Amino acid sequence: MDEAFQLMDEMGKKGLKMDSVTLNTMLHALCRERKLDEAHDLLCSAHRRGYFVDEVSYGTLIMGYFKHEKASQALRLWDEMKEKGIIPSIITYNSMIAGLCQMGKTYQAIDKLDELLESGLGKDVDAVSYNTIILALCKEQRFGEAFDLLAEMEEKKLGPDYYTYNAILSGLTDAGRMKDAEEFISKIAEKGKSEYQFLELGKRQDARTGEISQEPHPDAIAYSNKINELCSQGRYKDAMKIFHESTQKNTVLLKSTYLNLMDGLIKRRKSTSKAHRLT
Repeated sequence: MDEAFQLMDEMGKKGLKMDSVTLNTMLHALCRERKLDEAHDLLCSAHRRGYFVDEVSYGTLIMGYFKHEKASQALRLWDEMKEKGIIPSIITYNSMIAGLCQMGKTYQAIDKLDELLESGLGKDVDAVSYNTIILALCKEQRFGEAFDLLAEMEEKKLGPDYYTYNAILSGLTDAGRMKDAEEFISKIAEKGKSEYQFLELGKRQDARTGEISQEPHPDAIAYSNKINELCSQGRYKDAMKIFHESTQKNTVLLKSTYLNLMDGLIKRRKSTSKAHRLT
Protein backbone atom coordinates (compact mmCIF):
# COMPACT_ATOMS: atom_id res chain seq x y z
CA MET A 1 0.00 0.00 0.00
CA ASP A 2 2.85 2.39 0.80
CA GLU A 3 4.24 1.72 -2.66
CA ALA A 4 0.89 2.65 -4.20
CA PHE A 5 0.77 6.01 -2.44
CA GLN A 6 4.44 6.59 -3.24
CA LEU A 7 3.70 6.01 -6.91
CA MET A 8 0.77 8.42 -6.77
CA ASP A 9 2.97 11.06 -5.08
CA GLU A 10 5.76 10.66 -7.62
CA MET A 11 3.31 11.00 -10.49
CA GLY A 12 1.76 14.07 -8.85
CA LYS A 13 5.16 15.76 -8.51
CA LYS A 14 5.69 15.28 -12.22
CA GLY A 15 2.29 16.71 -13.06
CA LEU A 16 0.91 13.33 -14.03
CA LYS A 17 -2.26 11.55 -12.96
CA MET A 18 -2.64 7.83 -12.53
CA ASP A 19 -4.91 6.55 -15.29
CA SER A 20 -7.84 4.23 -14.63
CA VAL A 21 -6.02 1.17 -16.00
CA THR A 22 -3.16 1.57 -13.52
CA LEU A 23 -5.53 2.31 -10.64
CA ASN A 24 -7.76 -0.65 -11.41
CA THR A 25 -4.77 -2.98 -11.76
CA MET A 26 -3.56 -1.95 -8.30
CA LEU A 27 -7.04 -2.36 -6.81
CA HIS A 28 -7.31 -5.83 -8.31
CA ALA A 29 -3.92 -6.82 -6.88
CA LEU A 30 -4.84 -5.60 -3.40
CA CYS A 31 -8.18 -7.45 -3.48
CA ARG A 32 -6.44 -10.62 -4.63
CA GLU A 33 -4.13 -10.34 -1.61
CA ARG A 34 -7.15 -9.82 0.70
CA LYS A 35 -5.98 -6.26 1.48
CA LEU A 36 -9.47 -4.83 1.21
CA ASP A 37 -8.99 -1.95 3.65
CA GLU A 38 -5.91 -0.84 1.72
CA ALA A 39 -7.84 -1.11 -1.55
CA HIS A 40 -10.61 1.08 -0.16
CA ASP A 41 -8.07 3.63 1.11
CA LEU A 42 -6.50 3.70 -2.36
CA LEU A 43 -9.89 4.28 -3.97
CA CYS A 44 -10.67 7.14 -1.57
CA SER A 45 -7.23 8.68 -2.09
CA ALA A 46 -7.67 8.53 -5.86
CA HIS A 47 -10.95 10.44 -5.49
CA ARG A 48 -9.35 13.10 -3.29
CA ARG A 49 -6.50 13.61 -5.75
CA GLY A 50 -8.93 14.07 -8.62
CA TYR A 51 -7.96 10.91 -10.45
CA PHE A 52 -10.38 9.27 -12.84
CA VAL A 53 -12.30 6.58 -10.96
CA ASP A 54 -14.74 4.54 -13.04
CA GLU A 55 -17.27 1.78 -12.50
CA VAL A 56 -14.54 -0.83 -13.00
CA SER A 57 -12.70 0.63 -10.00
CA TYR A 58 -15.79 0.25 -7.84
CA GLY A 59 -16.76 -3.08 -9.36
CA THR A 60 -13.32 -4.53 -8.62
CA LEU A 61 -13.56 -3.68 -4.93
CA ILE A 62 -17.21 -4.73 -4.72
CA MET A 63 -16.29 -8.17 -6.09
CA GLY A 64 -13.39 -8.31 -3.64
CA TYR A 65 -15.73 -7.65 -0.72
CA PHE A 66 -18.16 -10.34 -1.82
CA LYS A 67 -15.37 -12.85 -2.43
CA HIS A 68 -14.29 -12.44 1.18
CA GLU A 69 -17.88 -12.42 2.52
CA LYS A 70 -18.11 -8.74 3.35
CA ALA A 71 -21.55 -8.06 1.89
CA SER A 72 -22.30 -4.97 4.01
CA GLN A 73 -19.15 -3.21 2.76
CA ALA A 74 -20.01 -4.18 -0.82
CA LEU A 75 -23.49 -2.70 -0.48
CA ARG A 76 -22.15 0.52 1.04
CA LEU A 77 -19.66 0.88 -1.80
CA TRP A 78 -22.44 0.25 -4.31
CA ASP A 79 -24.49 3.07 -2.78
CA GLU A 80 -21.44 5.35 -2.79
CA MET A 81 -20.86 4.63 -6.48
CA LYS A 82 -24.47 5.49 -7.32
CA GLU A 83 -24.33 8.68 -5.22
CA LYS A 84 -21.29 9.84 -7.19
CA GLY A 85 -23.24 9.39 -10.42
CA ILE A 86 -21.10 6.47 -11.63
CA ILE A 87 -23.33 4.14 -13.65
CA PRO A 88 -22.68 0.42 -13.10
CA SER A 89 -22.22 -1.73 -16.18
CA ILE A 90 -24.10 -4.97 -16.78
CA ILE A 91 -20.95 -6.78 -15.61
CA THR A 92 -20.97 -4.95 -12.28
CA TYR A 93 -24.70 -5.57 -11.86
CA ASN A 94 -24.20 -9.28 -12.53
CA SER A 95 -21.30 -9.37 -10.07
CA MET A 96 -23.50 -7.70 -7.47
CA ILE A 97 -26.33 -10.14 -8.10
CA ALA A 98 -23.98 -13.13 -7.90
CA GLY A 99 -22.36 -11.86 -4.71
CA LEU A 100 -25.70 -11.35 -2.98
CA CYS A 101 -26.88 -14.81 -4.02
CA GLN A 102 -23.70 -16.41 -2.72
CA MET A 103 -24.25 -14.70 0.63
CA GLY A 104 -27.82 -16.00 0.79
CA LYS A 105 -29.29 -12.53 0.20
CA THR A 106 -31.53 -13.62 -2.66
CA TYR A 107 -34.23 -11.04 -1.96
CA GLN A 108 -31.69 -8.24 -2.32
CA ALA A 109 -30.37 -9.87 -5.50
CA ILE A 110 -33.88 -9.79 -6.95
CA ASP A 111 -34.13 -6.10 -5.99
CA LYS A 112 -30.91 -5.47 -7.92
CA LEU A 113 -32.31 -7.31 -10.95
CA ASP A 114 -35.45 -5.15 -10.79
CA GLU A 115 -33.26 -2.05 -10.49
CA LEU A 116 -31.27 -3.18 -13.52
CA LEU A 117 -34.42 -3.75 -15.57
CA GLU A 118 -35.68 -0.26 -14.71
CA SER A 119 -32.36 1.41 -15.51
CA GLY A 120 -31.06 2.49 -18.86
CA LEU A 121 -29.15 -0.79 -18.97
CA GLY A 122 -32.33 -2.85 -19.10
CA LYS A 123 -31.73 -3.61 -22.76
CA ASP A 124 -28.37 -5.18 -21.85
CA VAL A 125 -29.82 -7.70 -19.39
CA ASP A 126 -28.69 -11.19 -20.33
CA ALA A 127 -29.34 -14.79 -19.32
CA VAL A 128 -26.55 -14.62 -16.72
CA SER A 129 -28.55 -12.11 -14.66
CA TYR A 130 -31.52 -14.46 -14.50
CA ASN A 131 -29.63 -17.75 -14.24
CA THR A 132 -27.75 -16.63 -11.13
CA ILE A 133 -30.97 -15.85 -9.27
CA ILE A 134 -32.81 -18.92 -10.57
CA LEU A 135 -29.98 -21.12 -9.28
CA ALA A 136 -30.15 -19.44 -5.85
CA LEU A 137 -33.94 -19.76 -5.69
CA CYS A 138 -33.77 -23.44 -6.58
CA LYS A 139 -31.18 -24.06 -3.85
CA GLU A 140 -33.61 -22.41 -1.41
CA GLN A 141 -36.45 -24.56 -2.87
CA ARG A 142 -38.36 -21.43 -3.91
CA PHE A 143 -39.44 -23.05 -7.15
CA GLY A 144 -42.51 -20.90 -7.74
CA GLU A 145 -40.36 -17.79 -7.95
CA ALA A 146 -37.78 -19.62 -10.06
CA PHE A 147 -40.43 -20.60 -12.60
CA ASP A 148 -41.75 -17.02 -12.62
CA LEU A 149 -38.28 -15.81 -13.59
CA LEU A 150 -38.04 -18.58 -16.18
CA ALA A 151 -41.29 -17.33 -17.75
CA GLU A 152 -39.92 -13.77 -17.68
CA MET A 153 -36.76 -14.95 -19.45
CA GLU A 154 -38.84 -16.58 -22.16
CA GLU A 155 -40.98 -13.46 -22.57
CA LYS A 156 -37.86 -11.32 -22.99
CA LYS A 157 -36.35 -13.91 -25.37
CA LEU A 158 -33.27 -14.29 -23.15
CA GLY A 159 -33.24 -18.04 -23.23
CA PRO A 160 -33.55 -20.14 -21.21
CA ASP A 161 -30.27 -21.87 -21.92
CA TYR A 162 -28.98 -25.21 -20.70
CA TYR A 163 -27.56 -23.59 -17.55
CA THR A 164 -31.11 -22.54 -16.68
CA TYR A 165 -32.44 -26.03 -17.28
CA ASN A 166 -29.65 -27.61 -15.24
CA ALA A 167 -30.25 -25.24 -12.30
CA ILE A 168 -33.94 -26.10 -12.15
CA LEU A 169 -33.48 -29.82 -12.75
CA SER A 170 -30.75 -30.06 -10.11
CA GLY A 171 -32.85 -28.08 -7.64
CA LEU A 172 -35.90 -30.27 -8.09
CA THR A 173 -33.98 -33.52 -7.74
CA ASP A 174 -32.00 -32.23 -4.75
CA ALA A 175 -35.32 -31.42 -3.07
CA GLY A 176 -36.50 -34.97 -3.75
CA ARG A 177 -39.14 -33.78 -6.20
CA MET A 178 -38.37 -36.42 -8.80
CA LYS A 179 -41.83 -36.37 -10.34
CA ASP A 180 -41.63 -32.61 -10.80
CA ALA A 181 -38.18 -33.03 -12.35
CA GLU A 182 -39.51 -35.51 -14.90
CA GLU A 183 -42.51 -33.27 -15.63
CA PHE A 184 -40.15 -30.34 -16.16
CA ILE A 185 -38.10 -32.34 -18.65
CA SER A 186 -41.32 -33.47 -20.34
CA LYS A 187 -42.31 -29.84 -20.83
CA ILE A 188 -38.95 -29.19 -22.45
CA ALA A 189 -39.56 -32.14 -24.76
CA GLU A 190 -43.04 -30.86 -25.64
CA LYS A 191 -41.54 -27.57 -26.82
CA GLY A 192 -40.26 -29.45 -29.80
CA LYS A 193 -37.30 -29.63 -32.08
CA SER A 194 -35.70 -26.28 -31.22
CA GLU A 195 -35.11 -27.31 -27.60
CA TYR A 196 -33.65 -30.64 -28.75
CA GLN A 197 -31.28 -28.85 -31.12
CA PHE A 198 -30.36 -26.54 -28.29
CA LEU A 199 -29.29 -29.44 -26.08
CA GLU A 200 -27.19 -30.79 -28.94
CA LEU A 201 -25.52 -27.36 -29.17
CA GLY A 202 -24.85 -27.50 -25.44
CA LYS A 203 -23.10 -30.84 -25.87
CA ARG A 204 -20.88 -29.46 -28.63
CA GLN A 205 -20.00 -26.45 -26.48
CA ASP A 206 -19.01 -28.72 -23.60
CA ALA A 207 -16.92 -30.86 -25.91
CA ARG A 208 -14.98 -27.76 -26.96
CA THR A 209 -14.66 -26.03 -23.60
CA GLY A 210 -15.99 -27.13 -20.28
CA GLU A 211 -14.46 -30.30 -19.00
CA ILE A 212 -10.83 -30.15 -19.98
CA SER A 213 -10.00 -26.94 -18.12
CA GLN A 214 -9.94 -28.52 -14.66
CA GLU A 215 -9.63 -32.00 -13.24
CA PRO A 216 -13.06 -33.32 -12.14
CA HIS A 217 -13.53 -34.98 -8.75
CA PRO A 218 -13.35 -38.82 -8.84
CA ASP A 219 -16.93 -39.02 -7.48
CA ALA A 220 -18.11 -36.81 -10.34
CA ILE A 221 -16.48 -39.14 -12.85
CA ALA A 222 -17.92 -42.27 -11.21
CA TYR A 223 -21.48 -40.93 -11.02
CA SER A 224 -21.28 -39.45 -14.51
CA ASN A 225 -20.08 -42.73 -16.01
CA LYS A 226 -22.87 -44.68 -14.29
CA ILE A 227 -25.57 -42.26 -15.42
CA ASN A 228 -24.23 -42.19 -18.98
CA GLU A 229 -24.17 -46.00 -19.04
CA LEU A 230 -27.77 -46.23 -17.83
CA CYS A 231 -28.88 -43.63 -20.38
CA SER A 232 -27.17 -45.56 -23.18
CA GLN A 233 -29.18 -48.62 -22.09
CA GLY A 234 -32.42 -46.64 -22.06
CA ARG A 235 -32.76 -47.04 -18.28
CA TYR A 236 -33.68 -43.44 -17.63
CA LYS A 237 -35.56 -43.96 -14.38
CA ASP A 238 -32.54 -45.72 -12.90
CA ALA A 239 -30.36 -42.90 -14.21
CA MET A 240 -32.56 -40.36 -12.42
CA LYS A 241 -32.18 -42.31 -9.17
CA ILE A 242 -28.39 -42.18 -9.47
CA PHE A 243 -28.62 -38.50 -10.33
CA HIS A 244 -30.67 -37.89 -7.18
CA GLU A 245 -28.08 -39.77 -5.12
CA SER A 246 -25.31 -37.60 -6.54
CA THR A 247 -27.16 -34.38 -5.70
CA GLN A 248 -27.74 -35.59 -2.14
CA LYS A 249 -23.97 -35.88 -1.80
CA ASN A 250 -23.45 -32.45 -3.39
CA THR A 251 -21.51 -34.03 -6.24
CA VAL A 252 -21.27 -31.79 -9.30
CA LEU A 253 -21.44 -34.00 -12.37
CA LEU A 254 -19.77 -33.38 -15.70
CA LYS A 255 -21.88 -30.93 -17.69
CA SER A 256 -22.24 -33.41 -20.54
CA THR A 257 -23.90 -35.85 -18.12
CA TYR A 258 -26.66 -33.39 -17.27
CA LEU A 259 -27.24 -32.91 -20.98
CA ASN A 260 -27.17 -36.65 -21.69
CA LEU A 261 -29.73 -37.24 -18.96
CA MET A 262 -32.02 -34.51 -20.23
CA ASP A 263 -31.52 -35.70 -23.81
CA GLY A 264 -32.39 -39.27 -22.84
CA LEU A 265 -35.49 -38.32 -20.92
CA ILE A 266 -36.66 -36.16 -23.82
CA LYS A 267 -36.22 -39.11 -26.19
CA ARG A 268 -38.10 -41.34 -23.73
CA ARG A 269 -40.92 -38.83 -23.59
CA LYS A 270 -41.13 -38.63 -27.37
CA SER A 271 -41.10 -42.42 -27.82
CA THR A 272 -43.79 -42.83 -25.15
CA SER A 273 -45.96 -40.19 -26.81
CA LYS A 274 -45.52 -41.90 -30.18
CA ALA A 275 -46.48 -45.28 -28.71
CA HIS A 276 -49.65 -43.80 -27.21
CA ARG A 277 -50.62 -42.33 -30.58
CA LEU A 278 -50.21 -45.71 -32.26
CA THR A 279 -52.42 -47.55 -29.75
